[in-house]
Amino acid sequence: MKLLNKLKFAYLYDLKMEYKLLISHLTLSVLAILLLTALLYTNSARILERKLLNSAEATSEKITLSLENIIQKYDNMTYSFSMMETVTDIFSHPGPDYDYSGIRKDRTDFENAMFSCIPIQIRNSVTDCDIRVFFDDSFPYFNNATRYSTYSSIEEETWFQRVSSAYHRDRTSFYILSSKELSGHEDEIFLSIARVIPDKNYYPSPLAVLRLDFSKDYLNEAISPNNFDNALTFLVSEETGSLIALSSADREPLYKELSGSIPVPDTDTLDSWKKFRLGGTDYFVIHQSLQSYPLTLITMLPSHSLLSEYYLHRNFTFFMGGILLILCLFLSTILSKTMSGRIIRLTSRMRHVKKGELIPLPSSIIQGRDEIGELTSTYNYMIHSMQELIEKEYLLGQETKNAELKILQAQINPHFLYNTLDMIQWFAEEGMLSQIEEAVSSLATFYRLSLSNGKEFIPLREEAEHVRSYIRLQKLRFPDTFLYEEDFDSSLMEYLIPKTTLQPLVENAITHGLQESKKIPGHLSIRIERENRKTIKICISDDGIGMKESPQFILNTGAVQGKNGHGYGIHNVSSRLTLLYGPDYGLSFEKNMPEGTIAIVRLPVPEESAL
Repeated sequence: MKLLNKLKFAYLYDLKMEYKLLISHLTLSVLAILLLTALLYTNSARILERKLLNSAEATSEKITLSLENIIQKYDNMTYSFSMMETVTDIFSHPGPDYDYSGIRKDRTDFENAMFSCIPIQIRNSVTDCDIRVFFDDSFPYFNNATRYSTYSSIEEETWFQRVSSAYHRDRTSFYILSSKELSGHEDEIFLSIARVIPDKNYYPSPLAVLRLDFSKDYLNEAISPNNFDNALTFLVSEETGSLIALSSADREPLYKELSGSIPVPDTDTLDSWKKFRLGGTDYFVIHQSLQSYPLTLITMLPSHSLLSEYYLHRNFTFFMGGILLILCLFLSTILSKTMSGRIIRLTSRMRHVKKGELIPLPSSIIQGRDEIGELTSTYNYMIHSMQELIEKEYLLGQETKNAELKILQAQINPHFLYNTLDMIQWFAEEGMLSQIEEAVSSLATFYRLSLSNGKEFIPLREEAEHVRSYIRLQKLRFPDTFLYEEDFDSSLMEYLIPKTTLQPLVENAITHGLQESKKIPGHLSIRIERENRKTIKICISDDGIGMKESPQFILNTGAVQGKNGHGYGIHNVSSRLTLLYGPDYGLSFEKNMPEGTIAIVRLPVPEESAL
């Protein structure tokens, strides 16, 4: 088995990188095609969904037009009837000789006129609508309680109060009613319409009110979308919010749930449609108002009914795509092992090189005649060459160390000088003489101590004064933005320290801690103390925004460096202290509580003073 694996991978190791990449690209192409196919199918689902919704919307619009025509027909018929002279003459106040024969004749004439204008169709032994007439109590009763009644019998009913109030308010004579407003019919769902018959001689007092009660199946059939399976429609009164008709008699609870729900956010759905989740099912819902009447048609489509067949086809396609994807992944894994395995080992060795460990690759890994094989061989050659070079250059290390220290100390940010001079110019323009004096004095002190007559080490006292001059300049540039405190152990102030050690840390605390914080004023403090018998501890604390990167990352890379070079001095300070005093001393960072950063410098106490 081992021999078989060796022979199998030997061929792949010898295969040129060009062919390996070609195979990899072909594999990626297949994957890309599968992903593209999936995206196309998803987009096709959206397109199909939109087409079906557009078709359903068009069907719903046809239903609204049909409803408009039906109600318009009865609106016109009842209006014609209410304006007939025969009807208004009958309702005129009768004289004292108005007897039974007169009443009977008027009733016959009234019904002939009414049924000639408002025919009652009979389908499946059920009439489309039932007509009822309500008179003023002063009018002689027609003696037919099933069709004719007086105002006093209905004056407490909701529908009559609404009609009477609206008529007296704006003379509206045609009304659409729901069964919820009719006494004794609250549990039913059907449409009623009312027509006020006005008195042409005195409009505030109508002659009668005509009410047409339609059968519950009449409009239910009219609003049913026969060309869409599982589609539901509801006809709702805009004035009362009551349900007037529905396509499915047992779905009234669904309408009540819809009335108390809010749409689900869905950016892919057409603007005219809203998506609702009702009873665990997603519905597409559209509201369409009738132009001439206060009615709204609500159409609901279950989302699963739109794309049920498409989802089956799509799932099968995705299943086949998944099988092909697994196959491509399997082939890609085998091919990548011949490239990535050796590269991973080589990368691992390079990580050790970054840590200073020059470890060559074992000869068992250096195999194959392809480009990776040449790369591993070249790596080992470079490691051996570097080891020889380090041995040859060891004697020059001290000289290089001293030169590097001088270069690091010479890096002073020119932007600080430019900004300070610009500030002094502004003070001069504003006539601020005391601020100019303080700024010039602090700037002179800052650069005098920075140069220090070429000395590399200065007393801690002078380094503290160097920092004070920098802080005074910063407080002049940014007044009232931060407060400064210091706590120095006077017994330590004469010990020598590499010059320009603390200033970059103070600059970083102000620039990247306090100035980026919204807290005003901020706080900056410096404390110099003896940590133990052999160590001096200097803490520079701020309550700014804190560190964005890990302390070790900042020390290694100067990660807080800004566009003007701020932050690079941190890396310099850390490098200088490590070169001078070794890994036990130098610079570290801690998080200040509750917020901010503490930069800690540890220096060795001179041996004669540590005793």
